[in-house]
Amino acid sequence: SQLAQLQTLDQQISMTKAVEALSSNSQLQGGAGLIGRGVVGKDADDVEASGVVVSVSVKDGQALLKLHDGKQVPYANVSEVLQVTYENPAAAG
Repeated sequence: SQLAQLQTLDQQISMTKAVEALSSNSQLQGGAGLIGRGVVGKDADDVEASGVVVSVSVKDGQALLKLHDGKQVPYANVSEVLQVTYENPAAAG
């Protein structure tokens, strides 16, 4: 019946939303682990960017790494992670 089809569709939509939320949460956690580390990747315009990750945010279900120079690299676009030493000038007295 149409009612059963609508209920199934509603369940599928709910499941899709739950999976998307899990995915963005996983990316956020992964990105948080990169704070203070150097990364190389491509920004949203497909231009190579590199720098030290200073923060992570989620926009439209996608984790974005903010680099020390203000550029943003989507978490999924990171191609290399580097061990670096970085002192945040804002945190210094």
